Amino acid sequence: MGTVTLVVSEKGGVGKSTICSLLGLKLAELNKRVLVIDNVPCVGALSTILGVYQNIIFDSSDIVNGNCKLNDAIYQSPFNHNLHLLPSPQNPYNKLSHSVIKQLINLLSSVYEHIIIDCPYDIIFDTSFMSCIDNALVVSDLNPISLRAARHTKSIIKKYGLSNIRLVINNFSYKLLDHLSHYNDLDDIIDDTSIQLIAVIPKDDITVLNIINGIYPNTNSPIILAFKRLANRLIGVHVPISI
Repeated sequence: MGTVTLVVSEKGGVGKSTICSLLGLKLAELNKRVLVIDNVPCVGALSTILGVYQNIIFDSSDIVNGNCKLNDAIYQSPFNHNLHLLPSPQNPYNKLSHSVIKQLINLLSSVYEHIIIDCPYDIIFDTSFMSCIDNALVVSDLNPISLRAARHTKSIIKKYGLSNIRLVINNFSYKLLDHLSHYNDLDDIIDDTSIQLIAVIPKDDITVLNIINGIYPNTNSPIILAFKRLANRLIGVHVPISI
């Protein structure tokens, strides 16, 4: 059975979709068969980032409504043959229930080695859904409000007995850390959130803008190397956290 990873954030705008897509890409480049499930209706960010937006005919709601077969709504990314996307419903009224997402995960986890899920925050309150999650990546930036939200998210997820909860700090820069004057260093952030750190993604607005528009960045850029380290750490390879 494949490993199921939930990428979650209580606060919006911290780069959750970018993390889902680039983590998926880097796992695919490690020769892992990867499916990214997008259940954030209408936005379509993941389909754009993964380069399949123009190809979408069916989405996950079409599977449920009997409009297509399961595989008809899954699209291979042009960036890597191992990377696939199940796109979100284009109509907000067709948003999938948590129980339906769980059923899809159970069906697909025998086909894919890694399933990465991008869903609205309220999914973590569903006990039944959380029972199918192996890893939770809590995403935050350096905003103290985001970090408090991360701590709160962890406290909720922990109630379900999930132990593999890790913190991803996105858009990190020492300049911003000094400017905010709320934390002295990364150790302060880890202590405040009480979440073990798995990755620090450097701030790089130009590269992120290119990624959002489906333009694959330079493989040696700091942000891409950070995602490569994240993917390796997620599968148990010991690599140091670098900034």
